[in-house]
Amino acid sequence: MHLTISRRIAASLLLVIIYINVGAQNSSKISLKTGQLYSGIEVGSKGVKMSILEMSKETQKTGNYTVIKDTSVNTDFISFTEPTFTATLNALTGLYRVATD
Repeated sequence: MHLTISRRIAASLLLVIIYINVGAQNSSKISLKTGQLYSGIEVGSKGVKMSILEMSKETQKTGNYTVIKDTSVNTDFISFTEPTFTATLNALTGLYRVATD
């Protein structure tokens, strides 16, 4: 009984921390110079990572691009517990919303 309550409290606290981290890391608006934006989101063993890149017309020739945003949320996904699964899902959802706004 006490273990279940402790897990719920830990999961709730983890979700609050992730929500604050996602909001803090993504509080700046993206300003485009010229070009197209590309984003990628990866779920790995430590958590969720997102990168947003701006590619100009010259990118194909020069290979140069601009990193607009590069962020990660550590959720310890590899432990395969319900709280870390939920935290990873919430982090993925939050970063997806940032990438599509």
